[in-house]
Amino acid sequence: MGIFYILTVLCMLAAFVLVKKSEEKINLINWCILSLITYLAFNIAVCMIFGALNITTNLLFLSIVNLIVTIGFGFKIFKDKKIQKFEIRKRDFLAILITIVIVCYMAVDQYKPLAHTMANASVDASMHYSAATNFADNMKILAKIDNQTGYNFKTMQTGAYINTGIFINVVRSVLPDFKDYVSMKIFEMGILALNIMAFYMIISNTLKTKRNYLIGIIFLILYGFAYPYTSLLYGFSYLSMAIAFSTGLFYLAKIYDKKEASFAYILGLILLMGTGIIFSYCLFVPALFSFICIYVFIKDLKKEEKAYLKFFKKSTLLVTGLLLIITILAILYLVVPTFTDSDQNKLTDAIGFVGGSYKSLYQDFLFYIPFVILFIYRSLKNKDLNYQTVSLILLGAQAFICLVGLIFGIVSSYYYYKIYYII
Repeated sequence: MGIFYILTVLCMLAAFVLVKKSEEKINLINWCILSLITYLAFNIAVCMIFGALNITTNLLFLSIVNLIVTIGFGFKIFKDKKIQKFEIRKRDFLAILITIVIVCYMAVDQYKPLAHTMANASVDASMHYSAATNFADNMKILAKIDNQTGYNFKTMQTGAYINTGIFINVVRSVLPDFKDYVSMKIFEMGILALNIMAFYMIISNTLKTKRNYLIGIIFLILYGFAYPYTSLLYGFSYLSMAIAFSTGLFYLAKIYDKKEASFAYILGLILLMGTGIIFSYCLFVPALFSFICIYVFIKDLKKEEKAYLKFFKKSTLLVTGLLLIITILAILYLVVPTFTDSDQNKLTDAIGFVGGSYKSLYQDFLFYIPFVILFIYRSLKNKDLNYQTVSLILLGAQAFICLVGLIFGIVSSYYYYKIYYII
């Protein structure tokens, strides 16, 4: 069944990439990377919907869902009688090859996925491994099962353990004697590779000269060995997943008014990225959800169409309203039970829990701060509110609020640092 599931995933991703989204040529590699991120978010959405309905899934069930989506895209291709046209660049394939080399070096030199140990720098990995194997055993969100481990998973964020659990289940089906912890390590190396490729997806259109391409590859390597690799080593599975969804959201903002896809496609992808973010690492939600809603509002101001409540265009209301619904549903799952179950720590208190982190609060950014301030100043002066400016302002605002909370003892340095993974 594992092989059949893999085939349905490949068909679904191929159909997603090939279905016509724009009259313009779009970058093939970028949309392949985006399709992989979307697939992870899609898994979360499907399993959360059926899990909330107390329906147990399995690989056959998920394969059928994949086939239904594939048929939907296939019908659209048949109806249009054409597929999407692509821009294919050799330098993009070279960047992917470099990413693979980076990840292979990390695997051989330090992480060693085939070694007989989890090889993580914190105990978080044990909890995420237990959650992933529990999901793989039951194929249902952990709030709906009788948990026999020493951990309480009722309100645990689901994004990482759903995708890791599905991967473990596939490997179990194809290679029954393969160790689950090895499957988890390989999957997390894959997420690291996806995060590095997602970074390239963001910067690829600026690398048009040999000089810029060389600089871009240098930054790609530096990025790979920075926060994404740190997240891998410390076993922050949920955080690594959230980084991928956040980068996907940034890319959608980047192409929002670039005619790469219709608003319907962009809206659907925004909602999937939002679902992935809130069920992977909800601490990022205030800044990132505000960012995409405000950015769409800014872009909509230039559109000549009917405004509601004097200022808001249809696109803004749809994005904001639907993300608000997702937020409410996530609060009902993640937050409300922590106030009603005596054995649950309140999610609102968790931000103050202490974890392993260093105490230099801004050392990593001292060198970059002047450049960031200059970039934001020039953007505001030129009235060019691009997605980088809007996201930096809102992420910076959330970081500042967390810093104030840290000073007053409400936020721990451990959770204060987490926003750095997105900044």
